[in-house]
Amino acid sequence: YQGEECCRYYSDQMFKDVMILRLDWLYDVPKDRREASMQILSQKCLDAFCSGNVSYRSNWVYGLTYVGDAVECLYKASVCERHKETLYHISSGEPFSEKQIAEAIEQIRGNKVKLIDNTVETPRCAYLDNSRATEEFGFQVWITPEKMVERILSYMEHHSGRFLNEFDK
Repeated sequence: YQGEECCRYYSDQMFKDVMILRLDWLYDVPKDRREASMQILSQKCLDAFCSGNVSYRSNWVYGLTYVGDAVECLYKASVCERHKETLYHISSGEPFSEKQIAEAIEQIRGNKVKLIDNTVETPRCAYLDNSRATEEFGFQVWITPEKMVERILSYMEHHSGRFLNEFDK
């Protein structure tokens, strides 16, 4: 927040052309176990791959954005000649729940995975509205989370040594 306020100050008081870009829940194919544990989508895939169990909270929702889609929007924003706003959200703009992630994994892994419903908390909705970026920069989502689940699981199978340890099934 302080960084954004600093940017707003330079925009308003110093008459500089400043653009604030917020990125929402980025994901990509992880290269190893540590990297997989840092993204919600790949963490669920890692759980399915290592233990065969995927827990989910059906009332937790995210705006998952593929890193390649975000990079394309960042490029479009950086080369635009004029922009109307100071703040833009780079996000899929679509809600995607942990349950949908688990179901996508189940669809690909079939009977190799067991889904565990851990829905007990209050709902959590964490995704940004991308309408400004869509209107001004033509932001588009090319890769959906469902497509990435298949890519992630395939990568984990081909490079299992990077993701499994001696305690995994």
